[in-house]
Amino acid sequence: MAFVVLVLGVLGFKFFPKIHYVDPKPALAVGDDYFSDLRRGQIDDAFQMYTDGFLHKVGEEWRRVITQVDAQGGSIADFKVIGSLGKLIAVGSLPD
Repeated sequence: MAFVVLVLGVLGFKFFPKIHYVDPKPALAVGDDYFSDLRRGQIDDAFQMYTDGFLHKVGEEWRRVITQVDAQGGSIADFKVIGSLGKLIAVGSLPD
């Protein structure tokens, strides 16, 4: 029994420094701003949040995807935070 406790203790000390708490609030705030821009149809403003590297690599393709979703399913009407990890999902409006 003592051996098991010792092994668990050693493993805990070995792996504990590799575990870090990450505050999700800043990411949720950025997601809020991003989806708010999309909800208002301000795709250019939303795209200003991406890095130049991302935009250079896949920016035009991603813009087509967002525009296509908007054209086919209506604009994003809302977003919701789901799960304990704070994942954002877009909630589209129904087409007329």
